Amino acid sequence: MSLSTADAPTTPLLAPKPRKVDTTYDRLRELIVTLALEPGSPIEERVLLARLGVGRTPLREAIQRLVYEGLIFEQPRRGRWVSPLSLMTLGQLIESRRVVEPAVARLAALRISADQLARLDAILDQAESCIDQGENAVAVTLDQQFHVAIANASGNLHLTRMVEHVLHSLVRYWYVSFVRVERLAPIFAHHRLYVAAVASHDPDRAEREALVHIDLFRERMRDLASGMPGGTVNHAKMQSNGAGSR
Repeated sequence: MSLSTADAPTTPLLAPKPRKVDTTYDRLRELIVTLALEPGSPIEERVLLARLGVGRTPLREAIQRLVYEGLIFEQPRRGRWVSPLSLMTLGQLIESRRVVEPAVARLAALRISADQLARLDAILDQAESCIDQGENAVAVTLDQQFHVAIANASGNLHLTRMVEHVLHSLVRYWYVSFVRVERLAPIFAHHRLYVAAVASHDPDRAEREALVHIDLFRERMRDLASGMPGGTVNHAKMQSNGAGSR
């Protein structure tokens, strides 16, 4: 089966109702994240205006937001393209997670509130339901929200922004890893151990589980990348290897 956008949300879950520009952003981001817009393909405003049925202003604002997040590459006077997928970039992003997120987990273990813990559990309840139903794009959105919620619990705005930036850059690899794994639920179960570690208010335990969590993702991506040529994540190769199967 090919990668499908049918299961992806048109609005972010657990968020206020968006303005029109945010809806355009969500729909364009969905096309990029699920690889419906191929990595390296040009961003053609005329085509997207027709495809999304939106106005030029919200589309341009959405494009600029995605440029900022790194999902679209822009070169002055030459145009814009969907950012390519690179094994080198993936390795650097995982390296960044291993530096930032364990530190965030330590702080969260010291500072997290009961309401913030309840939010983590609520996000995981929804994500696990989505995984059971094969709604991988929604599950990826919720997984991102989970990690940002832990970062918010650290009480450090600057670290939270770092985490958000890395996650935005990582989201397409994340999505492909979700659709490629046949039995995602046992892997996703580690999120509950991560929450328990943060809830214990033991910073050392929280840091350890954060590292385990990132290393589980790294192993999943290593399996995904095996056999792919020359440092570029090839979309067609992903599909032929089963990336589009549920």
